[in-house]
Amino acid sequence: MKKILLMIPAYNEAENIGALLKQMKEAGLETSMDILVIDDCSRDGTSEIVKEFGFKVIRQVF
Repeated sequence: MKKILLMIPAYNEAENIGALLKQMKEAGLETSMDILVIDDCSRDGTSEIVKEFGFKVIRQVF
């Protein structure tokens, strides 16, 4: 059972989030911790990119 939850807040980070998540995958971080991206009403596709990388995302919408 994983005991660490890494929460990454994001707002309109489509340009950057892919590179971050790629590095996290390459480092194997998802094997030692749960990773959750919290998308705060992004309008640029941030959530879709997170899903493409296979990470969990919670999306706040208004």
